[in-house]
Parts: sequence; structure tokens; C-alpha cells
Amino acid sequence: MKYEYSFLLRLFLTLLSYPLLTSLFTLPTVYGTFLLSYFLDPVLQGQSIIVSQIRYDIIEACVAPLAYFILIALTLLTKDIQMKKRIQILSIGILSLYILNILRISFLIYLGSEISLLLFDKVHLLIWHLFSGLAVAGIWILLVKIFNIQSIPFYDDLKHLYKQSAF
Repeated sequence: MKYEYSFLLRLFLTLLSYPLLTSLFTLPTVYGTFLLSYFLDPVLQGQSIIVSQIRYDIIEACVAPLAYFILIALTLLTKDIQMKKRIQILSIGILSLYILNILRISFLIYLGSEISLLLFDKVHLLIWHLFSGLAVAGIWILLVKIFNIQSIPFYDDLKHLYKQSAF
């Protein structure tokens, strides 16, 4: 496949992924968090987990679709990665992000139900702002090291396309 078409396909797949992420990851996030919180004797009610009569709603922001999207974009828009390696990177990256996310939510439920709702609110805001960016950055850096990725996402594709153009 011509390089230009390959890039456009990867760009299209990246953009197409975002609307699907919330629907793909909501139920696994709810059920994964429910299972991790099992020792707290939780009750599952739709997309909410009730512990000690406190209701924790798993909303879209809890699912972290933007974090998954950034990871997918970094992976798909990095030049010179073979398909098999790209699938491995995505699989490991998405699984790592998912595990970190359900650990985060479970920790917050534990904090709110067993320690203090006030502390829950403060830690929730702090973790919410820091988690997505740091988790994605940390996972991406580890994946770059593990898979020996040499290209800079998006930039190297644009540089290659520019060299091939008439400019």
C-alpha cells in the first residue's frame, strides 16, 4: 500500500476510534471496578456501585475515553511500526490503562466508603486531573522503551509526506 494511503487509513482509524471508546469501555470499567471492590460488599446498580449506602456513579469521565484515544493516536500515528507490533503495543497499552483506571476507581471507592467522603472528594479531584495525562505518558514511555520505537508520533509521518510532496 502506498505510504500516503497507509497514513490516511491510520489517521481515519484514529479519528473513528474516539466515538466508540466510551461505549466499549464503560461496562468493563464498571464490572472490573465492582470485582476489585468486592471485599467492600458492593451492590451493582446499572452503572453505579453502592458501598456502605453511598452511591458511586461511573460516568463517562471515569471511563477515561480521552486517555484511551490519546494512546491509540500515539500508536497509530507513529511511523514505521509493523502491524503485528502495533497490535501488541495497543493491546499492552490499553490493558495497562484499563487496569490502572479500575485500580484508581476502586481505591477512590474504598477511600470514600471506609475512610472519609471529604477525603474522597479532595483525592478524587487531584487524581482525576493528574491520572489521565500521567498514566498515558508513563505507559507510552514504557512502550517506547519496550518496543524500541524510534519515530516521533505524527511528526515523522508529516515530515515524510512533506519530503515526498512538490514543496
